[in-house]
Amino acid sequence: MINYQLIKKYSHKVNALTSRPNPLFIIFVGIPGAGKTTYAKYLEMFIPALRVATDDIKLYYIDNDYTYTTQQLFQSQREIFHKCVKEQVNIISDSNSATKEHRNKLKVFAKSHGYTPIVIYCCAKNSTIRKRINQRKKIKRMKNFYISQKRLNDYTEELEPPQKCIFVDTEIGFNDSIKIILKNLK
Repeated sequence: MINYQLIKKYSHKVNALTSRPNPLFIIFVGIPGAGKTTYAKYLEMFIPALRVATDDIKLYYIDNDYTYTTQQLFQSQREIFHKCVKEQVNIISDSNSATKEHRNKLKVFAKSHGYTPIVIYCCAKNSTIRKRINQRKKIKRMKNFYISQKRLNDYTEELEPPQKCIFVDTEIGFNDSIKIILKNLK
């Protein structure tokens, strides 16, 4: 039942978007705190697109007192992607997409539905990332996404940086970074 409600919530957003003849499937890559969600939210409005964020799905589950597994989380994400491709709207995958295998699955899915996959790799210095993650503790709804130094180190070790991508060093500032992204999306 909870998954039906979640999909319904995203369906309303999909229905508000316009179908595209050559839709984009944007895949954000980076460790937590690198800036993926900040840039994904901007692109969601600018392109326009539907941003499917694993953190948003987690919050939906938490808000509804639903216990979930990682497998259920990604199943929900896939169901939302399937809803999007039926309508041929631009999609933004806002999760860390840390491994080449995971990104390749997303790319294959995108291409099989007539989408152009684009990978955007966000990075920043570890000190900046730690500062951003510590700021999450101050935001009530984001406390669930605070990451320990050990877990951040694990994410860093798991990350397989993409070879072909739009590279964004989020240290240079939002305006300069977004210019790089938009220039490469044309």
